[in-house]
Amino acid sequence: MLLWPGEPCPGRICASSARHVSEAMSDQRLDAVRQARRLIEEAYKLTHLWERNYSRARSLVEDQLVGNADDILLLTCLGAILADQRHHLEAVRALKRAVANGSTDRNTYFNMGVAVFEWRTPEEARGWFERANALQADPESWEAYFDPQGQ
Repeated sequence: MLLWPGEPCPGRICASSARHVSEAMSDQRLDAVRQARRLIEEAYKLTHLWERNYSRARSLVEDQLVGNADDILLLTCLGAILADQRHHLEAVRALKRAVANGSTDRNTYFNMGVAVFEWRTPEEARGWFERANALQADPESWEAYFDPQGQ
C-alpha cells in the first residue's frame, strides 16, 4: 500500500508493515552475527586467515550497529572481536554500552572481564568474571579468547 505524505495510515496495515521491517532487520542482524562467528571459528582453525577473518567479522557487526547502536547482542559480539584483536579499551567501551542497556548475557560480562584483565588488572577483572558466572550465555554470542596463563 502506497501512502502519500500526510495521508492517514490504517493502523492494522502500518503495524503489520512495521513488524515485517523489524523482523527483516532482526534477521539481517542475526545473519551478520552468525557469519561473524563462523569467520572467528574459521580463523582459529586456519590461522593464516586470522587477520582477514577478524577484520571481516568486525565489519559485519559494526555495519549492523549503524542501525542498532544499542543492540546488546551486537555490542557483546563486537566486544569479543575487539578483545581478541587486543583493542581492549575499545572492547570495554562496547561492552559498557551493552551493560548500560541491561545485558543479562553471560558473555557480555565474561568478555568485559577479558578486556579489563588485559587492559587493567586481574583484580579489576575478577568482579566481571564473578558476574558472568551468575548468568546464562546468549546462544548467539560467544566468549573472547582468554588464557590467563599466557601472560
